Amino acid sequence: MSLNETFRTNETKFFKFFLLALVFLTVGGWQFALAQDQAILLPKDSTQKAETIYYLKLALSKPIPADAVFIFQFDAAFDLSNTEIAGSSSINGGFEIKVDGQKLTISRTGLGEEIPAKKKVELKFALVKNPDQAAKDFPVDIEIQGGDVGVLLKTRVTISIEAKK
Repeated sequence: MSLNETFRTNETKFFKFFLLALVFLTVGGWQFALAQDQAILLPKDSTQKAETIYYLKLALSKPIPADAVFIFQFDAAFDLSNTEIAGSSSINGGFEIKVDGQKLTISRTGLGEEIPAKKKVELKFALVKNPDQAAKDFPVDIEIQGGDVGVLLKTRVTISIEAKK
């Protein structure tokens, strides 16, 4: 076997190994991405002083039981005193809502079905008054408790509030 043929054979082996590694990393990364919990909190109106609806969009790697509790700890700049209603077109059953200062608790009443893992759902609540000042980094802590299952999600998101035009 000539030196040139040896290089070609080694290049072919290396190329096959590289392709195989790439496939495993891609599939592994895809599986890892599916296992990640996703939660986004967005205001319908992101301008300062607006009384608006907030949307929690999420997909969790674990099922969400019918008696799950959603807890939001808003920054002190938000006014939750008029937050009285919660609902969803993708989560069946009812909701109970409780406001204690900057803490908003939304409980599923247990009348709906368990939400399967990885299903994308949305929870809406209103009315939340946005801060008086515009800024890009108002923190909101979100925790979802799953009854006997324990904490399903604990994360911090930031809300951007724009100046009125």
